[in-house]
Amino acid sequence: MEKNIPKILVVDDEEYTRAYFKGILPKDDYRVSFAKDGAEALGKWSNEAFDLIIMDIRMPVIDGMEVLKRIRILDEV
Repeated sequence: MEKNIPKILVVDDEEYTRAYFKGILPKDDYRVSFAKDGAEALGKWSNEAFDLIIMDIRMPVIDGMEVLKRIRILDEV
């Protein structure tokens, strides 16, 4: 039987924050993807659904609140 590994998307414009989460989230327990801004996060979300999003609210391009609004719209379609 295949183990269902939770998928996490970490979104932050700061490289050190993404590196921090990469270091603390066990690779065997989670499948973690990273995005450097809201636009990249939306692109990743449109290709696959994640079980958890860890996201900065204040980011350039598209801020975190706007990303969440757009994800809700994508989920309704």
